[in-house]
Amino acid sequence: MWQKAQAQSASVRVQWLGHTCFVFEGDGRRILVNPFRAIGCTAGYAVPAVASDVVLISSRLFDEGGTLEGLPGNPPILAERGEYELPPVQMKSIEVDHDGDGGRRFGKNLIWRWRQGGLTFVHMGGAAAAISVEAQIQLGRPDVMLVPVGGGPKAYDAEDAIAAGAGVCQDHTHIFLACARRMGVPARYVSGYLMLDDRIAQEAMHAWAEGYIEGLGWVGFDVSNGISPDTRYVRVATGLDYHDAAPVSGRRIGGAGEKLEVAIDVTQQ
Repeated sequence: MWQKAQAQSASVRVQWLGHTCFVFEGDGRRILVNPFRAIGCTAGYAVPAVASDVVLISSRLFDEGGTLEGLPGNPPILAERGEYELPPVQMKSIEVDHDGDGGRRFGKNLIWRWRQGGLTFVHMGGAAAAISVEAQIQLGRPDVMLVPVGGGPKAYDAEDAIAAGAGVCQDHTHIFLACARRMGVPARYVSGYLMLDDRIAQEAMHAWAEGYIEGLGWVGFDVSNGISPDTRYVRVATGLDYHDAAPVSGRRIGGAGEKLEVAIDVTQQ
């Protein structure tokens, strides 16, 4: 769906392509933000294969920058903090925590700010943490700001996800668990990986649920994809909820910073 915004001397057309992906057209330029892979948390959306002059991504998560190959025209992809120029458009990215846990769960998120067609745009990406005063000053007073729905560290509880009307695979799993337990069905949270058909390298974990069915035992339910997990699924941990099955947990004492980088290959032997 296209929405046209009138500026002082020009105009900008904004099209939503699903999830946090938008394309902005104005000043003779097309800017594509956060193209994604239609799998897991973004299953059901059409892959945004649209032509553009430049691509801005908020993170390397599948739902915020997963489609980085095969875009029409092979446009340049901006994925680092800094200032860029695509005359007459000037763009700037501001790095913030991606989650409410200091970035320990999802790393960093880039907020993009640019001026196009006489309007100043800010795309918040997947930001789910409080924005510092310094970052607020850099963001300024935009004319249009795109803000992700919800709150918390991206993996909301069931009530948050239902209230927001949106969520990712962790959120869908929490809703399933809440409903199953309310019906008296034992259920547990599972975190792990899903072997993809078109790639080996994985950039993010997946989540699904298991319910205990009399006579069958524990049966898996991948709510995001609408299927029962098969041999493509790799189990890492189970628990009552995300916190029970988190891939990394611990406590840091002191003021030193930290950075976590994870890379894993999932393939059939």
